Amino acid sequence: MRTTFGLLFLLLLTFPNSAMATETKQTQSEQSKWLVKSLSNHLLEIKENKGKAQIISDGQYSKDSSRESKFTLAPGESFHGPSDHHASTSLRMVAIDSESLKLTYEMRFDHRSFGKDLVTIDKGTVAVPLKATQASSTKSVLPQKSSIATQFENLRHQIPEAQTISEQNGVSIPDAKGVYYTCTRLARAASNLNLDTATDALSALKYLDDADYKLRFIAASALSSTLKTHPHGLSMSDIEDRSSAGHEQLVAAFKVAIRKHYATKEKTLEKGM
Repeated sequence: MRTTFGLLFLLLLTFPNSAMATETKQTQSEQSKWLVKSLSNHLLEIKENKGKAQIISDGQYSKDSSRESKFTLAPGESFHGPSDHHASTSLRMVAIDSESLKLTYEMRFDHRSFGKDLVTIDKGTVAVPLKATQASSTKSVLPQKSSIATQFENLRHQIPEAQTISEQNGVSIPDAKGVYYTCTRLARAASNLNLDTATDALSALKYLDDADYKLRFIAASALSSTLKTHPHGLSMSDIEDRSSAGHEQLVAAFKVAIRKHYATKEKTLEKGM
């Protein structure tokens, strides 16, 4: 008896996770409404041609790893949504008629990176309305880039909707009104800010002292990504507490990095001219 107990104890010490299997939770059609909205936004054209679906995507959804924007589906064929190490979406064509494209789907999300020993799998069926591309005008006008300050003020009032399962899950932080946003969703908003000049970076730096926590997080994420200052991640407490020594050090580190980054960038441009 003692020998058996000793062996069990040794096994637990050697393989500490062997006694705790990851929980898998299966759901049915919980994400179907969100998925139809996402597909309607990112599939720019869905046309029926001899029982097949001809699709033009903006790149979020594709048939293979090449991320081709145009692809054709036959019944039984699959395509995929954006994936990362947290989430994946696979879809299979069922049929297409004069009104909609019928699909089955499976969406997986791994919560273990967010402190839960859980994997959720949602399966279901959706119908996405057919869609034709709008005729393009003969003259194309390039949109002018808004200032960084203007983009931040727009983000103060509206954060782009979640595009992936990851952006719907995980750690969340509140804004000044107490509305919570996931950090993954805010990080994507930050990735859309192009800090092309030192002036852009300094404009973003000012928002590290903004009263709105979500804007501080976006500013820190955009600066860190552009300047390559925090390869192992940012300290949330340094962003959250504006009166802390860590926050003061974070701002100082970004100032130094801005001077170095854009000085190097300008020298490189001068050499290339």
